[in-house]
Amino acid sequence: MVLPVEAAVRSLSRTAEDQSADHRLLARLGDLQQLLEDDLAWVEAALAEVTSRGERPGRDAARHLVSRGGKRVRPMALLLSAACFGPVTDIAREAALVAELIHTAT
Repeated sequence: MVLPVEAAVRSLSRTAEDQSADHRLLARLGDLQQLLEDDLAWVEAALAEVTSRGERPGRDAARHLVSRGGKRVRPMALLLSAACFGPVTDIAREAALVAELIHTAT
């Protein structure tokens, strides 16, 4: 199964390739995925976990929306910003999770 994060990076890479982007951009996308890999995997696991709780039909709707994936741009931007100041903390991961949940809810 392809994680939404991997699918997002692949999608961004294809877009860059389609627009004849240079190899540096493609390398940067790979670097970004590698840099945030563990943190984005944590966000994905947390999304799956929090959308497995609650009452129906809300729980089912949340799980459906989250499982459809997406680029996860908001958590990626938040985690990357946090990484600029040192190791990504649990608080930053939780904020990334909240950002994606709010985005999904709207």
